[in-house]
Amino acid sequence: MKSIVSFQKIVSYISIVVFFLVTFLFFTSYTTLKKERRTKWRLYRCAEFLASEKTSVDEYPYSLRCYVDKGFRIKDGWGNVFKYECIDDGKDYILFSVGKDGIPYTDDDMHAKKHQPRYY
Repeated sequence: MKSIVSFQKIVSYISIVVFFLVTFLFFTSYTTLKKERRTKWRLYRCAEFLASEKTSVDEYPYSLRCYVDKGFRIKDGWGNVFKYECIDDGKDYILFSVGKDGIPYTDDDMHAKKHQPRYY
């Protein structure tokens, strides 16, 4: 009888530990996905804004200062500032997030998909 009770205690302790471990793993992966999603959305919005600027003045801005002045965020989900460079005298640009590691030009960088400017 005593061995059954101790066995039940061990099983219940193991169950509690497994539950907390699974919960911890779920929430850590969820927050990573949430940060990636937030970064992709902000990159999308920034590229959309850059396309509208290209439409208005026929060149991309030389910095993202005008984007910040309009109240938009230029930080990714990890708090890193987006890397932006206007190239070819305002005809093209490079926009990306340095990702989780915070180091540019590594495998975890997230690049913005460019929008085509709409001329009316």
